[in-house]
Amino acid sequence: MCFPSFAWVQSARFPLGVRKEEPDVIRFEIRRAAGSQPYYCRAVSVGNSGVLMTSETYHAKADAMRVAEIMRGGSGGAQVVDLT
Repeated sequence: MCFPSFAWVQSARFPLGVRKEEPDVIRFEIRRAAGSQPYYCRAVSVGNSGVLMTSETYHAKADAMRVAEIMRGGSGGAQVVDLT
């Protein structure tokens, strides 16, 4: 399975290399969906609980976790929460 690069998350959070000391502003959630592919990942704003991104669905929970971990790597270490 091929996963895209999510380097844009890093540049969007800290433009022009500016780093701020702030709590996590993004949380990645692993959720269950109805249907033949029951798992997906979504990025949620911690401040207002708005959904920033929703992934496609996956057969295996490990695949949804892998997407969350890849995106987490570019977001300054945001939290990954399993809500299944």
